[in-house]
Amino acid sequence: MLANRGMVARISRQRRRLVRYLAPCFLYIPIRNQISYHLSFLWAEVSVYTIGDGDPDGDFWLPNECDTVIRDHFWFWNTYSEDRLKSLDHLMDIYYKSVGYSSVLLLNVAPDRSGRMPEADVKRAAEFGDEINRRFGNSIAHTKGESDNIELELDKPTIIDHVITMEEIRNGERVREYVIEGLVGDNWQRIAEGTAIGHKKIDRFKPVKTSSVRLRVTKSVATPIIRMLAVYNTATEVSADQTPSLLGYDMVWTWNPESLETQWARIELDLSPYIDEPRQYDLLFKKTGGENELEVESAILVLSGVEIPGFAEPLDSPNSFNINITATPSRKADSIKLRARIRGKGGTDTHGKVLIRKVPIQ
Repeated sequence: MLANRGMVARISRQRRRLVRYLAPCFLYIPIRNQISYHLSFLWAEVSVYTIGDGDPDGDFWLPNECDTVIRDHFWFWNTYSEDRLKSLDHLMDIYYKSVGYSSVLLLNVAPDRSGRMPEADVKRAAEFGDEINRRFGNSIAHTKGESDNIELELDKPTIIDHVITMEEIRNGERVREYVIEGLVGDNWQRIAEGTAIGHKKIDRFKPVKTSSVRLRVTKSVATPIIRMLAVYNTATEVSADQTPSLLGYDMVWTWNPESLETQWARIELDLSPYIDEPRQYDLLFKKTGGENELEVESAILVLSGVEIPGFAEPLDSPNSFNINITATPSRKADSIKLRARIRGKGGTDTHGKVLIRKVPIQ
């Protein structure tokens, strides 16, 4: 029997007693539907009333499950979702922000009217698996140990861009805060830091050439038991939206040279999966690579097919907008869109992502 954390938090004490009596094997799983990426830590321990990111001092072991769909915003097959198949970059972004934060990822692929999985979906799922194996199938080196200071010496100075750390979770999550450092020349350089590790934490960063990597646990509740500390060179570009400061953003869309022209072209981005309450939202067109720049103009919010001037205002940063939602939005697909014109400036050699987040309430 399944329920989510929010449901369990609402069950009264009397009902909890009844549930335990009638269903002693009752299992409740924290479900992050569509994965809301507001992550800097994610604990598998919870208490009875825990919701959100867990409680490192909780009484129950409750691994996180992140559920999402391969066709954006659609759990079931339909005739109007053909253009909603998530890109490989989008799926990898989901992987980092679910599996990379010690969570279980459930990726929904729906059968069509024939009872078979659509060929395009199967192909994309296979590409997803292949890319995960390409990046993380073989480490450059790995080690393990029981200490708050574990060092992994490399055979020679080597370029790395990822570190995977795993705790021995049979003994619980002991690490509370940690730092990962690389020996660059004669100096230790901080390359990543975090809080929860749990079953698996994937830290990614700009490539660094190092002869040794060490994990320093700066806060723990007992001696850390690290079942694996491994380093990788995935040869993938790390962009600003992969840094902790932008983990609060959801990815709406990606662009690349094939999707751009040097002439102005109109785009419409469906924001309805990401806007669920009256609030202000930040939306960024974030470049991640390439020689050319993206230009954006005439951005306007479209609600149920009607353009609403003044609800998508430019911010000081280039290609950044503040979206102001003043009423409870509809949850129907395509009910909230951003309409804009874009082009590649001086050429189409540019890659990037469109990101959205709720503006934090002060």
